[in-house]
Amino acid sequence: MMKMSEADRVEVIVLDLDGTLFANGTCEYKSPENEDAVKRWKKSGKQLWIATGRGADTFFKLQSMGIYADAMICSCGAGYIVDDQKVKYTYEITDDISKRLFDYLKKNCPDLDYFLDVSPSDHHYGYSGGYHMKRHMKSEFDLCEPNRYLDGNHKLLRLFCVGPDNAYVDHVAEMINHDFSGELHGFRTDQNCIDILNVNCSKGHQLKNLMQITGRKKEEFAAVGDEAADVTLIMEAGIGIAMEDGSEKLIKKADMTVKSVADAIDFLLKEKR
Repeated sequence: MMKMSEADRVEVIVLDLDGTLFANGTCEYKSPENEDAVKRWKKSGKQLWIATGRGADTFFKLQSMGIYADAMICSCGAGYIVDDQKVKYTYEITDDISKRLFDYLKKNCPDLDYFLDVSPSDHHYGYSGGYHMKRHMKSEFDLCEPNRYLDGNHKLLRLFCVGPDNAYVDHVAEMINHDFSGELHGFRTDQNCIDILNVNCSKGHQLKNLMQITGRKKEEFAAVGDEAADVTLIMEAGIGIAMEDGSEKLIKKADMTVKSVADAIDFLLKEKR
């Protein structure tokens, strides 16, 4: 059972977006109480960090909604401290690996459709682009073309893929993790979807990076998520919180479960609605 003394040490809450703060694939609060809870958290003087599979441009969308994050982790391989709006690290898929990956997918995964998430080579804050790259492609697609990412000045950060069903994408993830061990990892995110990224792109690994950069300790963090992709995130935080309707794998690793982000914030602030 979680002790209140552990909650007392938390200064930063790290929130996943899809399925946690928001309903999947939307910018609508999953629970109507979540909006007020996030404002109360910030008003208390504590920090709000976002860990999401969405692109870095999501930061500006959140601002337009009145959600002012202090830092942002993108599972497509970049981490930002918001005050200076500069990328602190990034993990890309190199040209050599990307060429082998595309050859591999075309040969072994004919039912998988995919998109590229790319970033300018200078990784300027707030930019990401998703470019459809399969039912699109000429038959002999050459990743070494000068304009392979539209203008030749971009780096591949993530391959976002869609399959016919969850069983298929789970199988693809297992294949990627085995055949590209030490280089890439794949994991199912939302329904029928899989991310393929640099092996260092887990949310947990990135949270650890930003902890070191900011000089904060693990005990100062609580993290909330709903999918298997959030397992490393909640395990890296001092308090790991899973949504009650989240993945079974995540719930098994969590310190506690909640019905909503609002419930998690109420617990951490020792407040009742």
